[in-house]
Amino acid sequence: LFPTHLVMGVDTWAKVGSLVDQDKRPVFPAIGAPNLIGTNTLGAGNVTNWSTITPLGLAVIVDSNVVAKTMVVFHAPAMEVYENVRGIMSVEDPNLIGRTFSYYGYLSTFVAKASLLQKITWA
Repeated sequence: LFPTHLVMGVDTWAKVGSLVDQDKRPVFPAIGAPNLIGTNTLGAGNVTNWSTITPLGLAVIVDSNVVAKTMVVFHAPAMEVYENVRGIMSVEDPNLIGRTFSYYGYLSTFVAKASLLQKITWA
């Protein structure tokens, strides 16, 4: 099975996003460049992302809880995510000219098939 997702910490995401080739062109540009493996994501935004790097077509998940210099490559059915929303509340905030949201609930993950996960440590 082929991988579908790439999970990385903020430090690794910054490092991957700043990679350049010998001609100083970004390797994974948000706007696709000729002869590079980035994907043109402008106009392809959705509710989960607007425009992002997609190394080798993998969906990128950036989480500050991931150990530094670490990436995890996996096939989507290897992970399961459970969410139990217990309540959402919003309050008008005139000082911000906006609205403040509060969320209460539970979120957990479960590794269904560990053989479909591969950890990569950045040297």
